[in-house]
Amino acid sequence: MAAIFPYLVFNGNCKEAFNFYKKVFGGDFNNISTFGDMPPAPDAPPMNEADKQRILHVALPIAKDLSLLGSDRPGAMQDGLAGDNVSLSVNALSEAEATALFYALAQDGKITMPIQKTFWDAYFGMCTDKFGIHWMVNYDYPKQNQFIIQKSFKASKGKIFDAFTKAEHMLHWWGPAGIQLEVKYMDAIPGGYFHYCMNLPDGNKMWGRFDYLDLQAPNSIQFISYFSNEQGGLSAGYMMPNWPPKVLNNVTISEVDGTTFMHITGWPLQANALEIETFNNHVESMQKGFAGTFAQLENYLNKMQ
Repeated sequence: MAAIFPYLVFNGNCKEAFNFYKKVFGGDFNNISTFGDMPPAPDAPPMNEADKQRILHVALPIAKDLSLLGSDRPGAMQDGLAGDNVSLSVNALSEAEATALFYALAQDGKITMPIQKTFWDAYFGMCTDKFGIHWMVNYDYPKQNQFIIQKSFKASKGKIFDAFTKAEHMLHWWGPAGIQLEVKYMDAIPGGYFHYCMNLPDGNKMWGRFDYLDLQAPNSIQFISYFSNEQGGLSAGYMMPNWPPKVLNNVTISEVDGTTFMHITGWPLQANALEIETFNNHVESMQKGFAGTFAQLENYLNKMQ
């Protein structure tokens, strides 16, 4: 059965409102992003910095199986009126259920956004029913073949971006806890690469490499990662022969009210069915490993000048 959540829309003060609700209800945001995190539309004009800081989506758990959801209106939209800024968000259990619910609710009403697949891997649409009630209908596609982790830091976006893109910082935190890292080469620009070696406790060396595709300081980094040899060429996974040859990684860095969020998503590339299965079977262990890596980053950020 579909779940229904309240969805609140604000005129630019969503983060202020949700920080207030966080104080009232407790807990912490389990999902937050800004308009600046959106991939740019090909024909859209550049977004100003104020609009980039508006909240695209935020979720605050307030009770068991209940979250308060919200966003800001885009800066180009006319401000809404109090009382007209509340929608009901329906989370369907399948795309077919989402389609049926959406068109049933929209009958004799108004479709404000046709239901469709979105860039955030959901099937989503908005409508107003014949009684004037606003609805959002959503189905989240299963996150197969995907690794996702998010961590909050008390540091600026620029500081975190530098820690992730400069050799003198990376060697202090990148990798599993207790592993000594050697940076062989690093040039964090589109077309550049990061080549490193992890010296393992058993005396062996594990080589790795990032190939940078895109960097938008201080907001995002996109790179392909893979196991390498000492010369920087592609190599089989260390003690993991069925690991995907390469993994595409998207890193987004967003800041809300003094707290900075780093969100990392990874997908296997050029992988066969067995390699994809191996990747999926290791998602939980990767999340645990990144928890230790992020703890090292947090400690280093406190010392970083």
